[in-house]
Amino acid sequence: MKKNTFRALFIGTDGSGKSSLVEACLKDIPNAECFYYGLKDYKTPFLDKVSSDGFIFRYVLFPIECIARNVSLRNKRMLLIDRMPGWIYTRSNLGSRMLRLFLPRVDILFLCDADEDIIFKRKPERSIESLRNDRKKWHDFYRIFPAPKKIIIDTAKNNVEQASAIAILEIGQYHEN
Repeated sequence: MKKNTFRALFIGTDGSGKSSLVEACLKDIPNAECFYYGLKDYKTPFLDKVSSDGFIFRYVLFPIECIARNVSLRNKRMLLIDRMPGWIYTRSNLGSRMLRLFLPRVDILFLCDADEDIIFKRKPERSIESLRNDRKKWHDFYRIFPAPKKIIIDTAKNNVEQASAIAILEIGQYHEN
């Protein structure tokens, strides 16, 4: 039985291929829409002027932003979500756990992953050490995040076409069941 709504979330460190993979999938999935859930392109007008590192932003303003984003998702049927703030699932404080209540539920979680050396070639402004730490954070997020299906796509071994074929196949199989 086909589901009425479907949401796939693509996560990974900067340079791992999330946005490229989402764009490729959009070309081949009819009626799919991309929704950016990162820390920019805010629905709440003043948030782009506030530092995203502070307590007030993370536990007061960002939950309001999440509600605004979720309202805009209400009528979407096939949604590919390009990233989500990793700190929400990798920190165990009460504020982060409460913020999880405001995030959209997803059907499939895709972790776009590649070795730090490969990502460094794509994003040379980052150090290998920061990429290693960020990659660990995304693996922790992947482990903790409550999704019915989880898939790791190695974006170093698979080019964009191969990675999108994997994602589209998984989305099709899950969406049809």
